[in-house]
Amino acid sequence: MSENTEIWNYENDSDEIKEKAKKKLKKILLVCTIFMLIEIIGAYYSHSIAILTDACHLLSDQLGFVISLSSIYISEKTSPKRTFGNGRAEILGALGSIVIIWMLTVIIFMEAFERMISIMKGELIILKSGMMIILALGSLLMNLVMIFILDVDDVEKAAEEI
Repeated sequence: MSENTEIWNYENDSDEIKEKAKKKLKKILLVCTIFMLIEIIGAYYSHSIAILTDACHLLSDQLGFVISLSSIYISEKTSPKRTFGNGRAEILGALGSIVIIWMLTVIIFMEAFERMISIMKGELIILKSGMMIILALGSLLMNLVMIFILDVDDVEKAAEEI
């Protein structure tokens, strides 16, 4: 077996590293999901497209985390003789993520266009800026929590072991 096959095969990853990564990704998924739901509700009540956009951004982040988590699970089932199919799973997951991001982009564009038409018709849309600021600060806090969960030094140590 060539060295390149071993890299794509994840044979160099220890079980301990994979378990740590799975735990961290699951925690981040939980934090992301909770805050994304809060932002969706907040976007609805504050009438803020910016908050809705951030919620969509969190959804795209979640998809990346799910793809990473899935690739860890798939790599655990990898056989030295059958690596090509597992590589396809990651690519298809990334493709699915891109399609969903584009769908979210279209939804946000449609919402913004409807808002623009409403304003042109003379409708008054009142944004609740206080709620928007609270959600923005919550988003900052959530990102700091995610950085803490990921523990960048730990990730660098794991990369050095491989």
